[in-house]
Amino acid sequence: MNWVADRFSYPSRGQKSASEIVLNSFILFRPGNRRIKRWRLGLFAGGRAKTEIRKRLRWLTAPRIPRLAIVFHVQGCGLANRLRALVGYQALATLRKVPFYLCWRSDPACPCRFEDLFQTQMNFLKPHDLERCGPDVSIVHEAAWFDEIWRCSGQAFEWPAYLEEVHRCLRALIPRPQVQRIVNEFASRHDLYHALGVHIRNTDNLAMYAKFTAGPPNFDNHRISSLDGFLDVIRAGIVNRPVFLATDDPALERRLLETFPALTVLAKQYMSGQRPTEVTIALAEMLVLGRCEQIVGTYYSSYSKWSALWGRRPYFEVIGQGCERCDFVDRMLAVFPPS
Repeated sequence: MNWVADRFSYPSRGQKSASEIVLNSFILFRPGNRRIKRWRLGLFAGGRAKTEIRKRLRWLTAPRIPRLAIVFHVQGCGLANRLRALVGYQALATLRKVPFYLCWRSDPACPCRFEDLFQTQMNFLKPHDLERCGPDVSIVHEAAWFDEIWRCSGQAFEWPAYLEEVHRCLRALIPRPQVQRIVNEFASRHDLYHALGVHIRNTDNLAMYAKFTAGPPNFDNHRISSLDGFLDVIRAGIVNRPVFLATDDPALERRLLETFPALTVLAKQYMSGQRPTEVTIALAEMLVLGRCEQIVGTYYSSYSKWSALWGRRPYFEVIGQGCERCDFVDRMLAVFPPS
């Protein structure tokens, strides 16, 4: 029979198991038409029948994947890395005129679902759905910056057209109301539009620098941001303007608040583990940074750069003990200059 679910019966020594679950009037659709058939199914807990029916139900409810599509399967990296690649692959799919799908895995690096952070409409796939993708579906995994995605896969399109589409996708990222509420309430109490936003990443990146030194060719060990450089930036800025501090290091935050009592910070609870703060708070802090008049960030931090790009703000980095304007962000904002 070609019904999605058929009647399963397996011998159990001539007796019914005590763990048998009987589903009366179980309704399933027949593939290819709208007919409905009712089944009385005996499901044995842990048995082959139950496993098979679950597989068929999963197949029945899974989204239909077109022959041509781009699927971004992301895991094992933080929020900013995911978002920087997401808009790049979305833009590429739009220019190629193919559907875009997102398979976003919640894991220790980013323990939160996309739909818990954003209300943006998206075509989602689950990991087991990837098995159903045909050979012409592009499944991409690398959470690269969108300009690198263009260099590797998008040069059939003009760079300005691609970058404009990236910015459109970026603007379409709408945070959940609870995240927006945190940002708006904080902004209403502080003069962010004249503030200097300072982002100091000082936890997991420290352990990664040795790996980066032996890895990406564009990483320069001599340009690693120094704490003294950030102290100079805060000391110079706080004289005549508000300074907002965003950091993932609770001890450093306490120390800087003692040194500069006028600093403003977003209240948050720190946690142990790979990510010291909740992802929703990390997103809110990213948006608050993007509302500051200028941003000074950490060398080789996607979080710092992404905040500036999303907020379309002038962006500087502490390089060694000095502070330099970031050419990368300037180039990425070329189509839509800072507001």
